[in-house]
Amino acid sequence: MVEELAQADDAVAACADAAAWALAEQDLIAALDAAHRLEQRLAAVKLALIRELDGRGTATTQGASSTAVWLRERLRLTVPAARRPPPRRPRRRPGHRQPWGKPRPG
Repeated sequence: MVEELAQADDAVAACADAAAWALAEQDLIAALDAAHRLEQRLAAVKLALIRELDGRGTATTQGASSTAVWLRERLRLTVPAARRPPPRRPRRRPGHRQPWGKPRPG
């Protein structure tokens, strides 16, 4: 997963360096839609990682009093943002297809 996130970071950096002003209107709209989808997927990945770290007790193992405190320090979040609990995703049945078309391992 770390390698895939590094590749995504490189791709996003290339997009940040690209000249949006040069895009045709339809391409600009398509790029906005794609950026929004990517933002939502990345948020889901981040929340899954936070849930896993919380479940493992990583924050207390590393000396923090809670996951919120650990996140605040680690990610430089505000107190309210760090304390906001991640939303719970409903469990999916084995073989259920994710919105982006990849089957979930079952």
